[in-house]
Parts: sequence; C-alpha cells; structure tokens
Amino acid sequence: MTLTTSDLPAGVGVQHLWVCDSGGGGGNCHVSIMSLHTNAPCVVESFDIADVSVTTAETVPGSSTSSSGSHKFAFASDTVWLATEDER
Repeated sequence: MTLTTSDLPAGVGVQHLWVCDSGGGGGNCHVSIMSLHTNAPCVVESFDIADVSVTTAETVPGSSTSSSGSHKFAFASDTVWLATEDER
C-alpha cells in the first residue's frame, strides 16, 4: 500500500508519525497518521487494513525528474510504503 502527498496534507512523511497496530489478533491492522506540527500531536488520518499485518512503514522521497526514460516508474511526490507480513 502506498499513499502519496496528494492523499494527505503536505509533508506526509516528513513531519507526521505513522502508527501501525497489528497486535489485536485476527490479522487486521489499524493505521493512524499523527501531525507533529502543533504543541499537542493530533490524528489527521486513521484507517483499517483488513487481513493484513503491517511490519514496517518507510518514507520514500519523490523524484524531482520527469516521468520519461529510466525514471518512468518513479513517484513525483513523497510516498509512504507499508511492508506486510505476507508481502502483499
């Protein structure tokens, strides 16, 4: 699963904390994205992923190049990638 900066407020991976909870059993995962822009952190997005156990979340910087040539599969904006236990 990937989310781009167009899915959430600007700087999705830079000043946001991604919290993934797969510990409830049953193979479901709850993801909360918290803003660290204020004195008190707040949830800006929250969602469930059914039948998935997230093991890692990683911010991948976007490419500032055009989508031609060897960069045709690069994302123009920053993304956050979630690794799952079953590699989906």
